[in-house]
Amino acid sequence: MRSDDFLKWKKADLYIIAALLCFAAIAVLLVKGHKNGDYIIVESEEGKQQYSLNEDREIIIGSAEGGHNKIVISNGYVHMEEADCPNQLCVKHKPISLDGESIVCLPNKVYVTVVSKNKKETDN
Repeated sequence: MRSDDFLKWKKADLYIIAALLCFAAIAVLLVKGHKNGDYIIVESEEGKQQYSLNEDREIIIGSAEGGHNKIVISNGYVHMEEADCPNQLCVKHKPISLDGESIVCLPNKVYVTVVSKNKKETDN
């Protein structure tokens, strides 16, 4: 291997390392930009309800078509534990806790959104 080839290889490594560091910095800034939520808003055919993320509980939501969803709040996180929808995407969704995150069950028309106290909710 010639010394010129070795120097070119080192420059390429430096570019790759610099790019990875930039991506890592952006990821850290994005995560730090999100704040833990204080409560969730659950919207369904039954109406709109608010629940604290600080109180562990199970919430059962029924739909007019006879469907149901079971939402669980535990240790400041919320997840959809059960749903009788066909695709189960809402059940497979990771637990959420950050302001603005949401879990949606489209077949049963259930929407769960994390909100922080200093952010006012607006009706559409």
